[in-house]
Amino acid sequence: RSCPRPQFAEFDDELRRANSDPLLYHELLSDQIEWTYVRRHMHPRVLERFVEVCRKDMALTPAVIREAKTLRKREGQKLRLSFSSFKHLFIHYEEEGRYREAIEVAERAADLGLKGYAEKAQDLRSRVSRS
Repeated sequence: RSCPRPQFAEFDDELRRANSDPLLYHELLSDQIEWTYVRRHMHPRVLERFVEVCRKDMALTPAVIREAKTLRKREGQKLRLSFSSFKHLFIHYEEEGRYREAIEVAERAADLGLKGYAEKAQDLRSRVSRS
């Protein structure tokens, strides 16, 4: 079970090049999130990287939303944004029995206006209190 460090280095190079463009940076993080999510059980470093890129993307979310709104106003360009970081990290924490962290992820998403996450947090809170 060797750690896929070459892929991480390649990802990091792409991220460095995209650093000044929040939408491209978000897109690259989303690719990393998908790649690491399906492999997170294969190696501890992949799991660590998965959580790391999810957290980076979650922190970037307000800037991505602002940039998308700016593009819409300036160029009339409407973007459909997707934040898989919240969804996948919520699922991961829930599967691991780390309910407090899962609820925190859902509440953060809800605070940013992402649909369905307030209900996810409430549902999980209810299930945990019943057990």
